[in-house]
Amino acid sequence: MTQVRRVYVPVTASQLRTLLADRRLPLAAGFAVTPSLQDWYGTGDDEQLEHAACFRASESAAAGTRRIVLPLEVPESGVEDVGTSDDPGAVRITAVIELSWVAAILAGDDEDLAWYGVQEADQVLG
Repeated sequence: MTQVRRVYVPVTASQLRTLLADRRLPLAAGFAVTPSLQDWYGTGDDEQLEHAACFRASESAAAGTRRIVLPLEVPESGVEDVGTSDDPGAVRITAVIELSWVAAILAGDDEDLAWYGVQEADQVLG
């Protein structure tokens, strides 16, 4: 069985439309629980660290527009840790993102993102 890693990827509405239409999206940057994120966050359980990674992705989403973050289940071999103390939790997805990797769509106008199923993408894109 292939090891997977949860990665939170900020996307634009245009990128989400492309992913839905093509079922694939080229290279992307995201955030995950990494040693640099753990150092930045300090002590915390797995759920708190996942929330911190999601928060970092939300902060990186396009400001001034609806923020969209995709939680992905990416094969471990397709994720490269590029995080630093200045950019904790940063990862590069080295494989083409597949629509089947999308666990949900998180979207909102501020830091509080609402959860949508992939089948509800039309509500996000409005």
